[in-house]
Amino acid sequence: LFPFVNTPYNILKQEIRHSALSGVKIAYDLSLGGRYRGANAKPMGDLADRLAQFTMGMSFVVAAKSLYDQGDLTGAPPETEGERELWKIQRKQAYSIRIGGRWFDYSQIPLVGTSFAAVVGVADAWKNNPGDVGKAAEAAFTNVMGSVVDRSFMQQWSNIAGAITGVVRERSLGPVGRFPEQIATGM
Repeated sequence: LFPFVNTPYNILKQEIRHSALSGVKIAYDLSLGGRYRGANAKPMGDLADRLAQFTMGMSFVVAAKSLYDQGDLTGAPPETEGERELWKIQRKQAYSIRIGGRWFDYSQIPLVGTSFAAVVGVADAWKNNPGDVGKAAEAAFTNVMGSVVDRSFMQQWSNIAGAITGVVRERSLGPVGRFPEQIATGM
């Protein structure tokens, strides 16, 4: 019914391989007789590639946290009116990275955008709800799904899904929108 269903899945799979999340799968594969036990050169080459991708993903996380702390990486707009006014004065843009004084939507940056979305989701949730791991995990998931749905190649599918489900994504909500939020809260 819907062509190119595999495209978003494959892109998300590649982005997870290049993220800090891939460390969980690597640890599993290395533990208790995982697929690298007694391995020859080919599987060990695969392990080296996966460790390199994991390291790259961790560098994205560290960079994202640093940029967030400096105010050069943003998530959702602030909830209070006073903070939103300050954002407008500072000309900040939701779900964006500041480069050379200009803001750019990071959801369009391959590999990096997903890590940035996850870090910002956790950091924003932690700032607003200190110590609430559940809120942090939900925010990370919601931001990552929103980032994927916000990709230019996914916009038409998002519009179709919105027409079918009656859920209309509003750009004013940033890349999170309502659709991924409903998925996250329904789990």
